[in-house]
Amino acid sequence: MRETTLILKEGDCRITWTIYESELNAGAIRHRSDCALDLAGQAPLVRSLLSRAMQEPVVARQFRTLSWGRLVSDGAREFTLGVRVATAAKRASDWNVRTGRPVRGGREAWVARALEEGKLYEELRAAFAAEGWRLRVTSVEKALVSPAGKLPFFAQLQAAGVKATDRVPFDVQLWFHAERIPPQ
Repeated sequence: MRETTLILKEGDCRITWTIYESELNAGAIRHRSDCALDLAGQAPLVRSLLSRAMQEPVVARQFRTLSWGRLVSDGAREFTLGVRVATAAKRASDWNVRTGRPVRGGREAWVARALEEGKLYEELRAAFAAEGWRLRVTSVEKALVSPAGKLPFFAQLQAAGVKATDRVPFDVQLWFHAERIPPQ
């Protein structure tokens, strides 16, 4: 399997992109972050990685998928997207915080819709747009739900009106589709 790894380190923030070029995974980039910066702080670093990746003609030609991984990975130091998804659930009329389920449909579909329609990843979308790419959520897998009081970022949720007993989604495996923005 042919792959390239790009690492960007700034202070104690390290973001790694694994770029797959072999037949099976061609066009996919896997994002991994060990960073205490929030999403807004990471966005310029992501933009820089995207710019570096696109300098390779084969990558620029094949890139279509960004695997973000989990929103709240083991050992995470930054929780922006997890906080946003959980807060969106608390505020949504179609999420039942007592049962931890959407009123209709599945958890994964609900989280995907919340991310996209709620514009919960705008900093990331803007970083890609600045490099000529449109980004949209295409897949959400393995949605995890928990009583908010058990989450490591409960203080942030509580400040947004979430109760300790509210059952909210906070983590998923997230996939984006990327496409070039046509020149105008």
